[in-house]
Amino acid sequence: MTVTRGLDKDEPDLDNGADAVGARHRSWIVRLGTVLFAVVAVCAVLAAVVMGVDRFQAHAVVRADSAAVDAGTAAVTRLISASYTDADVAAQILSQATGVWAQEFEPNASQFEAVLAQSRTQADGEVVTAAVERRDDDGSRTLLIAAVSTVSNVAGAKDEGRMWRLRVTVKEVDGTWKISRIEPIV
Repeated sequence: MTVTRGLDKDEPDLDNGADAVGARHRSWIVRLGTVLFAVVAVCAVLAAVVMGVDRFQAHAVVRADSAAVDAGTAAVTRLISASYTDADVAAQILSQATGVWAQEFEPNASQFEAVLAQSRTQADGEVVTAAVERRDDDGSRTLLIAAVSTVSNVAGAKDEGRMWRLRVTVKEVDGTWKISRIEPIV
């Protein structure tokens, strides 16, 4: 048996440069695999970041919607529960108002209290349901609110039931949600 350059006679002689070509080919495959792995890893990290940011933003919208509904519910309850025995009822309503609603109600606030006192109105109301109808570009929310109240007064109403369907726009002012518009739904 004759040995040539450490190879057995049965092994092929790769002295023709095929060994170098094979090594380069394997090296190229390893590099390509490494690059593909890196690209997939970067894409996975970017997808996780995008999904995390999206989830955070979705939670922020839900929190804002919830705060807007809570504020709209409280303000409407205050409005439909106005009674002549309440001290500064108009001021309480105005403290939850801004924009068009504040501009409409403020000039009539003293008349509102006078009518309550003169008719000895007692009202008790509650919001049955409230939901966000739409989110506007300025950050305000338009709510749909269904409420009920009972009213008694000297004109003859004795625990008379009233149903309210309202479209209420609320807007955040200095960190507090306030009614900026209120419309009955007929």
